[in-house]
Amino acid sequence: MAARCKVLRVTLVSGRGEELDPAPGRVLAIPPRTTYAALAEGIDRAFGRYDLGHLVQFEFGDRLVVTDEETIE
Repeated sequence: MAARCKVLRVTLVSGRGEELDPAPGRVLAIPPRTTYAALAEGIDRAFGRYDLGHLVQFEFGDRLVVTDEETIE
């Protein structure tokens, strides 16, 4: 059976030291075995970001993950 993409809703809650209201969001299709680094790059592209020298932080429920080479399972 072929692995399916996961659907991920991404919301930017803050930027440049300010909270964003309303918070912009995107819905992304994430292929299996995507690294957090690749996910971060995809999010930057989806939001048209060019200031790539920022900290990337992922929050999944009560689990906090910072970008690295781990794979999304």
